[in-house]
Amino acid sequence: VEKEKDGSLRELCQAREITRLGKGMEIGEKLLDDR
Repeated sequence: VEKEKDGSLRELCQAREITRLGKGMEIGEKLLDDR
């Protein structure tokens, strides 16, 4: 059970990192478009 919890936590962290990077990319693209 501990391993499953650890795995799910890692997946959540990875998902958050991906969404954070995705938002950063979107913001960067918007800044480039504004120029």
